[in-house]
Amino acid sequence: MEQFKPPSKAAIYKKVKDCGASKAILKRILPEWWHDDLLLTNSGLLQFSLLLKNRLGIQMELEDKGSINFSLLPASIQFKKRSSTDYDKLSASALLAQAIGKTFIKTLRYNEVEQNLERFFRELSQLQNVDLNGVVTALWDHNIPVLYLDKFPAAFSRPAGTIVRDSDLYTIILSHKHRSPSTQLFVLLHEIGHMKFGHLSGSGVITDASVSALGESLKEETDEQEVEADQFALDTLRNGVDIQNIIQSIGFIQRPAELALLAQKLNREMNVNPGHFVLSYGRKSRNWPLAHQALKFLEQGEAQNIFKKHYLHALNKYEFKKDDLELLERMQ
Repeated sequence: MEQFKPPSKAAIYKKVKDCGASKAILKRILPEWWHDDLLLTNSGLLQFSLLLKNRLGIQMELEDKGSINFSLLPASIQFKKRSSTDYDKLSASALLAQAIGKTFIKTLRYNEVEQNLERFFRELSQLQNVDLNGVVTALWDHNIPVLYLDKFPAAFSRPAGTIVRDSDLYTIILSHKHRSPSTQLFVLLHEIGHMKFGHLSGSGVITDASVSALGESLKEETDEQEVEADQFALDTLRNGVDIQNIIQSIGFIQRPAELALLAQKLNREMNVNPGHFVLSYGRKSRNWPLAHQALKFLEQGEAQNIFKKHYLHALNKYEFKKDDLELLERMQ
């Protein structure tokens, strides 16, 4: 029998690119020890195929005549974006986020842990003060990773948030540059809303280029899923309080400190998230400078530090395979 001869490196990369994974993406998801010459060996090609399947959901198929093809495994890939967002750049971002998410899910399976979504949502509904640290803590306590991608490639679109599902397990990935915990909290709760309402019925990815209910622009494209995810976030942050009516009744506010004090009062009396109230006032009044100044009275810009703290704790909580940890660390 004639020995199988792998195709050229260029031919392999072209076929993988036809599945949506460019060389720029592969450069970031392949291990540091990888060298393209490994594609010219049967063992190297097999290792390449396993990495693509595990990280990008791309499967290699050996044809009867000895040629190879690549195809995407069945999965739902959804984009929530502005009309001006570059589709190719967002698609690249989704694939990269998927690689990170699937890698951590692989770690969860390696550690033989489960996610109890019902228990998580029950605990979330019972939180006395809904803040970023509390929600992130509850997610990690139920083995639902929240990862912040800091070193996102400049050439890709940096999405606000992404949710990755692989079979019955989820990972939430944030990469928005906002340092405000209140801003990041809304994005996070929006992604949790996608989980809550089962917007991914099976394996797949939802990538939000932006989140409409907190954007300074009103030119967002929305759909029913986005409305549901936004409403979940709003209900969680507002604790059933009609803050739009409150904002309308208080009228014009001139000083940031006055707005911050009012937000703290609502938090004490009605358990309304103060940062969210300030952001809601900013959007309703179109006075974003006032809202952002008021936020400085309420919080320090430490959202990324909160994500990092929990990620470092996870490094001690779970056991990682070397190549998986190397990929995760590369994006932190």
